[in-house]
Amino acid sequence: MYLEDNKLTENSFPESFRNCKSLKGLTLHRNLMRTVPQCIFRIESLEELYLNENRLETLPKEVGLLVNLVELGLENNRLVDLPRTLGLLKKLKILHAERNRIEELPKVRGRLPMPRRTPSPTPPVLSDKHAASSIALTHQFNPKTFGKMSSLKQLFLNENKLKKVPGGIGKCEKLETLNLEDNHLTGLPKRIVQIEGLKYLLLANNNLESLPFNPLTRAKGLRRMTLTGNQLSKEVLALEKMTAEIAAARESGDDDAVREGIQASMGVLPTFAEVKEEEEEEEDDDDDDDGYGELGAMGK
Repeated sequence: MYLEDNKLTENSFPESFRNCKSLKGLTLHRNLMRTVPQCIFRIESLEELYLNENRLETLPKEVGLLVNLVELGLENNRLVDLPRTLGLLKKLKILHAERNRIEELPKVRGRLPMPRRTPSPTPPVLSDKHAASSIALTHQFNPKTFGKMSSLKQLFLNENKLKKVPGGIGKCEKLETLNLEDNHLTGLPKRIVQIEGLKYLLLANNNLESLPFNPLTRAKGLRRMTLTGNQLSKEVLALEKMTAEIAAARESGDDDAVREGIQASMGVLPTFAEVKEEEEEEEDDDDDDDGYGELGAMGK
């Protein structure tokens, strides 16, 4: 359903949408919302939700109730953070959160229960199926970090204010595109090197002085890596061009050129094996907050 360019606010959005039990997609581009209307979180069938170019200052934790969501668009808003309940979206494949003001990504340690629904004037009775699935998620879903979004393939966080990225992103094993360009990053977690299927690693225009790994030795399908606009050495910056050359050789079937290119890159940065041997714990593992205090249990 397309409702873009309608000057809708969170208060003027029709409460009756809570009854759209079979709705798969909802597009709300270019409206006037500062937050997401609570009735949207009743539409458990939603697979695509686009909220680009609104005035969103916060994304409610109830977004974790949209357990069938595959694509979420939050581009070009005013968000400064993202809720930890995003970790409940196990089917999410694409997350667009570029062009916001995000300073930090969520970290979770321990059980992350379902968020409480905001009471409404005429609260609906949850079906047995819905209630049962909610209870199952409350007791069985036990994410440790942001990286428990196990289906995530594309993550766009460019043009924000990020200074660091949680190491849990390295656990997003299906991730193919990671766009972190135009942030304030001073370093990267070593666990990113664990993502074997990474195709696009975009890091241009940050404050990076070094890279903790050589992605070419692990992500064999890497097609593009951007590094310009950082404070990196010439040797490391050369990996950007080298990545493109290796990708072109792979595309043309020139296996010898691929092997030679990877071999030439190995002396520039630590390989995957060398990074793995260090067994360094990431900072997000030190977070002892189990999430209960903020999120609470599922309401009635």
